[in-house]
Amino acid sequence: MNYWEQAALQREIAIQEGSTYTVEEILKLYDEALEDIEREIRTIKRNFQKRFGIDDETAEYFLTEAQKEENLRSLIYALEYAPNERARQAILDYIQRDGLSVRAYAARTERYVAVEGAIYARIKRLAADETARLTGRLETAYQEGYYGMLDDTAKGLDVGLNFSMLNDRAIEEAVSAKWHGKRFSERIWSNTDRLAQAAQTIVVRSLMTGTSEAKTARELAEEFEVEKYHATTLVRTETAHIHAMADKRAYEDLGIPEYKYLATLDYRTCHICGALDGMVFKVSEIREGENYPSMHPRCRCTTTMNMQYTGRSARNVFTGKSETIDGSVTYKEWRDGMSDEEKAAFELAQKKDSRRTADKARYAQYKSVLGAENVPKTLDEFQNVMYNGGEEWTELKRRYNYENKPYLQEQLVYTLPNGEKDFIPDKAVMSAVKTIAGAGSKTKLRVENKLVSEYGGEPGEWRKRVGKIESEKYIFDVHWYELNGRQYRMKLKNRSDKK
Repeated sequence: MNYWEQAALQREIAIQEGSTYTVEEILKLYDEALEDIEREIRTIKRNFQKRFGIDDETAEYFLTEAQKEENLRSLIYALEYAPNERARQAILDYIQRDGLSVRAYAARTERYVAVEGAIYARIKRLAADETARLTGRLETAYQEGYYGMLDDTAKGLDVGLNFSMLNDRAIEEAVSAKWHGKRFSERIWSNTDRLAQAAQTIVVRSLMTGTSEAKTARELAEEFEVEKYHATTLVRTETAHIHAMADKRAYEDLGIPEYKYLATLDYRTCHICGALDGMVFKVSEIREGENYPSMHPRCRCTTTMNMQYTGRSARNVFTGKSETIDGSVTYKEWRDGMSDEEKAAFELAQKKDSRRTADKARYAQYKSVLGAENVPKTLDEFQNVMYNGGEEWTELKRRYNYENKPYLQEQLVYTLPNGEKDFIPDKAVMSAVKTIAGAGSKTKLRVENKLVSEYGGEPGEWRKRVGKIESEKYIFDVHWYELNGRQYRMKLKNRSDKK
């Protein structure tokens, strides 16, 4: 591999490794905030359950003085990191309104306002912490990128370079500069505003409707997962951007006239970056997002001085390991030169990567409904099953659809009191389904051995279930045995008229 390419890639890898550490720190902040909110919800719910509906007029204050003071401290701390006057005013409004005053909480609606205030305060503390962490990472990335470029150039050309040190003001200006119309701190504020609003809606709705703690926690966790993804994207994108800006300044300070675009040779590279790979541009004509990284969120491309390469790295689509190929080969040439089998593997890897976020959510739903022991062990294995299709995916999807919304799998014929036959059609939706014996219950299934002998399966896998089916006129109570989502010996136990 050519020295210049290797140096550029090593700098990019080092910068991304630093961003990975920052991502982990920030995701931990999100987890801590979620735990704090869930803990407060449990306290609030207990108070609601004990006090509301009994004597609302004399109900005790729902947030303690200590909680109110903590909210106030969080908001004052967040003021320091507010990215603009609008954000500062929003915080001041929360501080000044009755939601944080001692005389609040006399009425139910005011208590809901208090809950919203507590959530807003906690999430804005998260925003301030996130801003502080990312500011430090970007300042470090800018210095490492700039000085790294100078050092690599001196070593590559075997010369000494005269350059001035970056002062604090230059670093601060680079980090705080607007990019695509916003500073990174404003993006953090917008993202956490959205999270606060979603969390407030979930919690207040939960308190008003009596939603279970488990469901409320699940809905909150889903919202936090979305924002954790946005936070990760923000860190990686802003870090890549500031690294590219450091390289640009180094090119200018060193008087380098041209640069070569370097895309990563693997399945994650988009067609835009792939088309730019190997192209040479003038430093004086750099246009970020058009001919210079970052081209898009989470862009992993970099640039180097316009030198001739003897070799470059490409990722093997089967092994995932890097291999050295001819340095003159571009992304398009590398892609076009694959065999049909390699292209198929490449396209599958691209599909898995591009849909990873949606597939991660789907995988979590399958685990929640079917149980972790009944789905592929990892997200990667789940994606392989899903995108390869076949019987395994068909069966997994069938079981999920059934457990998520149980239905009658075969027509159920029954006899009326007058001796006539009638039936319940297959696909009829069931409600109030529960397990009364066997797997998933504490009651032993007495006929389990007979079921295993007649239909198969293993002891411990069978269960007996009950449910209801409604038609326009009747409510049917049905019982059946079940193995791996398949119904056996379906029976009608009772039919009653709808009232």
